[in-house]
Amino acid sequence: MAFELNLEIIASRKLAHYLDYSRQPVVRRDISVEVPQEVNIQTMLDSLKKRAPKIVCEVALFDLYRGKGIDSDKKSVAFRLLLQDTHKTLTDAEAEAAKQQLVHVLQEEFQAKLRK
Repeated sequence: MAFELNLEIIASRKLAHYLDYSRQPVVRRDISVEVPQEVNIQTMLDSLKKRAPKIVCEVALFDLYRGKGIDSDKKSVAFRLLLQDTHKTLTDAEAEAAKQQLVHVLQEEFQAKLRK
């Protein structure tokens, strides 16, 4: 026997799918919050991705800070949001509404306080 295939594993995998290429610009917004030390960052990312509006195409951590200016029982976490509609250019109001929806998720689920 040269090799063996487990078809159940192969069948259960998600296949890649085609996404429309958009000629519309991507809008970037950042969210910086202060959260308790014990909050898991991956849990925050998972929650943001799960509850993100359709126009949010990416949520990524870009900064984690502990130290001067932050209480010892807190940490500062910053996320980058990339937003895009494949059919039209987003307005500032639409981008800001999507950002505020995710800020609300952080405040509601993780007792996050928005940083300036």
